Amino acid sequence: ELAKKLQLSGFCSTGKPGFIVIEGDEEKVKRFLSTIKRWPWQRLIVRVQEDGEQRAFDSFQMTGAGGGEKNDLKEVRRIMEDAGVGEHFETVAGITEIKNNKS
Repeated sequence: ELAKKLQLSGFCSTGKPGFIVIEGDEEKVKRFLSTIKRWPWQRLIVRVQEDGEQRAFDSFQMTGAGGGEKNDLKEVRRIMEDAGVGEHFETVAGITEIKNNKS
């Protein structure tokens, strides 16, 4: 609900590991991150940051496994590839180094 309230797009894939991919107005993204960082996570890491006006996702969607269940990484990769941001999957999944492409 928070992402939709802030007019952000992307997706949240629940399960272990969980993923949140969020995009939109920079100030609203910062507000989103500030809010969710106060939630009881085991760990929350921002792995990719980019500046740009073009959005890859049309809306914000919830997907993934139930609480405590193993997440389907192939599904996460497919969601990202379908949106045209598949090149970031390995970084988001923690397989490669963290990228900061901010100008």
